[in-house]
Amino acid sequence: MKQLHASLLNASLALAGWLICLVTQSTLAVFAAAIIVAIHLYFFGSWKKEREILAITLILGSALDSVMSNMGVLHFLGESRILPPWLACVWVMLGITIRHSLSWAGKNRLAGNLLIVVLAAAHYLALIQFSDISVTMPLWQAIMILSISATILINIILTFSAVWLEKYRRQNPE
Repeated sequence: MKQLHASLLNASLALAGWLICLVTQSTLAVFAAAIIVAIHLYFFGSWKKEREILAITLILGSALDSVMSNMGVLHFLGESRILPPWLACVWVMLGITIRHSLSWAGKNRLAGNLLIVVLAAAHYLALIQFSDISVTMPLWQAIMILSISATILINIILTFSAVWLEKYRRQNPE
């Protein structure tokens, strides 16, 4: 039961960060994300155990959205083809869930992938509806491309996480 409560708190923290990023769409989101990561590390994780997964989630997630912009699936406000910093912070919010509230998805691939694809679709739909981000094709096509791509990427990140966590455990026996 304690693990369930921790997972729910972790998911709530990430959701709060996601909402702050979506609502503010500014540098305030960067500061809020930094505070949320600090809270997460204090209560749920440690920098030593999670730095790689936070970094890889930020880098790969940001790359995915930037590639989608360069391919014409997403359109960011202005001439930039690189995602805005507040959107990169959304990927950091995902990163704090990888070894906690989302870790079960790596063990239960079918159910996990179903949930991830639905959440990814809801995420991108919310971005398109409530931010300056738009799509350059029919909405349903863009949502399918984005949610399937994000689901594949999240599975890659979950796999990295499992491998790195096992390596960490071997190097740091308790």
